[in-house]
Amino acid sequence: MKKTQKKASLLKISIFSVLFLLLSAAPLYFIAEKSVRNTMQTQAEMFVQKIDTRLFTSLTGTRDDLDTPAYKELKSAFITLKEPHDNIAFLYTAGIRNAAYRAKTGDIRDEKEVFFYLDSEPEDSYDISLPGDIYDDASRALYNLFETGEPYIVGPETDAWGTWVSVLLPIGGDTLETRIAFGVDYHAETYTRTVLWHLFKLMSIPLLILCIGLGIYWRKKK
Repeated sequence: MKKTQKKASLLKISIFSVLFLLLSAAPLYFIAEKSVRNTMQTQAEMFVQKIDTRLFTSLTGTRDDLDTPAYKELKSAFITLKEPHDNIAFLYTAGIRNAAYRAKTGDIRDEKEVFFYLDSEPEDSYDISLPGDIYDDASRALYNLFETGEPYIVGPETDAWGTWVSVLLPIGGDTLETRIAFGVDYHAETYTRTVLWHLFKLMSIPLLILCIGLGIYWRKKK
């Protein structure tokens, strides 16, 4: 009888412990994710501060930019900024313009196309985006940035290059077609690991509370 009661008691404690940790993990995950995303946005903003955004005024978003001093200076800066950060896949800037031969539907994604100014890939990279290349996989958030001028953090989302979490910042212009978007793509796997690591550290608090509670419970049982 005592063994049966003891087993029942252990089962209840186990169920309670699991539920307690799960209920604690849910809100703490969102706290961890928010912390990581805030850090990502801060890093992206620091990158922007190191870029001479005035140089974009002389770019056209076409292949003609390739031989211009402004493009070369920005390209070098982007490569240098990205190089020490293994968790970052791409830095890039993009613009928006009318899409040729498309019907007027009232949806910006039908009537406009997003194009690249430049990215952080070396000139001999297979993944390079050249000036004027169309970004066919542009997210709804990227279109929203051009419309509103507000920053966004999106993802994980998948495009032709892979799966990323992206920070999108406006860096110039005050109208839809003059705005320039600065994007930072973070590897989704690295992002997930970072969030889980933050969650693990936050979970030390409910784990400590649980251990103290169980310790008090067992002492009273004795």
